[in-house]
Amino acid sequence: MYESLLFFIILYLSIAIHEYGHYKAMKDHGVPIKLFYIGSKLSKYFPRYKRINSDGTIFYFSPLPIKAFVLGRASNLTQKAYMDIAIRGIKHNLYLFLFFLFLVVTFYVTLNKIYDILAIASLMNLVFAISNLLPLKNKNSFPTDGYEYFRAKKDATKLYTQCDTMNKKHKITELCSKLFSGKELEDLKIFINSL
Repeated sequence: MYESLLFFIILYLSIAIHEYGHYKAMKDHGVPIKLFYIGSKLSKYFPRYKRINSDGTIFYFSPLPIKAFVLGRASNLTQKAYMDIAIRGIKHNLYLFLFFLFLVVTFYVTLNKIYDILAIASLMNLVFAISNLLPLKNKNSFPTDGYEYFRAKKDATKLYTQCDTMNKKHKITELCSKLFSGKELEDLKIFINSL
C-alpha cells in the first residue's frame, strides 16, 4: 500500500517540479505569472488548495495531476528567453531522472523495498522529458514544451535570416535596427548555430 502512495507522491512532485522549472524561468525573464495549475476537470470532486500570492499569481493544486501548466503574460520576450522558458521544465525532469537513477545505483542494497519505485520514478522522468520534447500541438490543449521550443527556434531563425538579408542589401529596416545591433545580430547567429 505505501509503495503505491510513494509512487503517487513521486509522480505528483515530478510534475510539480517540471512546472516549477517553467515558473522559475518566467520569473527570471520578468514575465508576470497569472496561474500555476496542477489538477484536472475532476478536481471539483476532491479537496484542493488555492492560494493567491502577493504578486497576484494564483496557485491551484488538486490531488489529480492530469493537467498542469504555468500561465503568464509574455510580452517583449526574445526568442532565446522564450526557448529558455519552454525547455526549463524538461531540464528539471532530466535532473530528476539523474537524481532517482543516482539513488537506485547508490542505495541498491539498502533500499530493496522501494528500489522498484525509484527505478520507475527515474524512467518516468526520462519519459516525461522525452515526451515533452516532441513538437506536438492539440486543438483542445496546450502545446508541448517541444512545440514551443522549436517554434521559437524557427521564429528566431526566420527573424535572423530576414535581418541578415536586409543587412547584406544595406536596407536595414527600422524593425531590424530596433531589434538588433550589429553585435546582437552576430550573437543571434551564433546562438542559432549552437542549437
